[in-house]
Order: sequence, then C-alpha cells, then structure tokens
Amino acid sequence: AADILDQIAAGATVGHAPDLLVPEVSSALALAVRTERRSLEDAQSLFGLLTASPIELHLTAPLAPAAIRLSAGSTLSAYDSFYAVLAAVLELPLVTADRRLAAAVPSAVLVA
Repeated sequence: AADILDQIAAGATVGHAPDLLVPEVSSALALAVRTERRSLEDAQSLFGLLTASPIELHLTAPLAPAAIRLSAGSTLSAYDSFYAVLAAVLELPLVTADRRLAAAVPSAVLVA
C-alpha cells in the first residue's frame, strides 16, 4: 500500500479523488494551525504539496446520486461515500488511511 503512495508521489501513477478533497484538506490544515500543531506557513506549504501532486480531482456533482444512495444504505458518511463511489466508477482500489472506511469498502487498501 505504501508503494501506491510512493508511485503517486513520484508521478509514476496518477491518484484520483473527488474534488471535495480540497476543502477537506484545507479544513484539516486550518484546524492544525488553530490548535498550534502546525504553523500557518507549514500548513500552506503542505497544501502546496497537494496541489502539485499528480492527483486528478473529479467533480462531485455527477457522483452525488450514487454517494447519497451508498451513504443512506450504510454507516458511511456522505463525504466518505464520494471516495468509495469514485473508486467503483473508475474500477480502482480505494487507498485510505481511514480504518473504518477501509473496512466498509471491499476494494479498499489501508495505508498506515
């Protein structure tokens, strides 16, 4: 699983994510700054790494009907459902560090 992340970081393969990754990462970085775990400059630098990475962002609107259906019929949040639906649509494994999400999605690969 770590090999997958290394391949994405090296540009050897392309990662895919719903475009809600941007506000989710922004929220996590802002929280890290507010709780003094990261400086603002560090958070902005980390966000820059995200925008420079070879991750193809996909619009969430076309995924929404399936994400709502998945979330309504499971314990997954709507947010997590977008990642699961995108992986299914692209016929790719869902690579995640979220144990609960990995347990709920058969194609998931858990990274520690």
